[in-house]
Amino acid sequence: MLELNIEEIKNWLNGYKINLYLDCDGVIKDTINTTLNMMVSEGYNIKDKSQIDYYFKNQADWFSIWGNSPDINDSINVIKYLDSLGIFNISILTKCTSRLEPFVKIRGFNMELPGIPVIIVDYNQNKSDVVDASGSFLVDDSISYVNDWNNNGGIGVHFFDESNRITGISDLKHENGLLEISNLFNILYLLNNDKIREFIDMNRGRKYTR
Repeated sequence: MLELNIEEIKNWLNGYKINLYLDCDGVIKDTINTTLNMMVSEGYNIKDKSQIDYYFKNQADWFSIWGNSPDINDSINVIKYLDSLGIFNISILTKCTSRLEPFVKIRGFNMELPGIPVIIVDYNQNKSDVVDASGSFLVDDSISYVNDWNNNGGIGVHFFDESNRITGISDLKHENGLLEISNLFNILYLLNNDKIREFIDMNRGRKYTR
């Protein structure tokens, strides 16, 4: 792993804050596996996409899902640490499929991450439709959302659960041409990358020099 020098990163940014958007489901909270387990226990076929879509839109008990979904890789504490550094404007950018889901997520994050904005994205929208992707990071477990973010001038980072990977691909590798991490802390290592620094500086009207 590359050496990480937080003070050097702060000196490079010189007070500038990078917009960092974080997906909820599959990145911060393991809500997806929790919901699929509930479906199985209730007799649904999780190999049938139509049943999954129906359950998420109509049957999902989001109070129970939230209460039973663990943090992924200590994500809440990592987000608190990243926020404390003063180099990111952090927001939660999450898609919702049911009426109750936004309420539960906003209430939950307000309790666990007070001061971190929660931005709701309608199921039929792209995340780049709701916020400006230009020069901003998005960490998401959906490759399609990451690709859309990149296509709209942002820096999309694909998040994966290391424990679910048979291949054992390590952090900061490129998979299908995408940046990948399995722990939110490692977003900091991406800031050591000269191409990413050059891109960020271009978006804030500066010329990057190491």
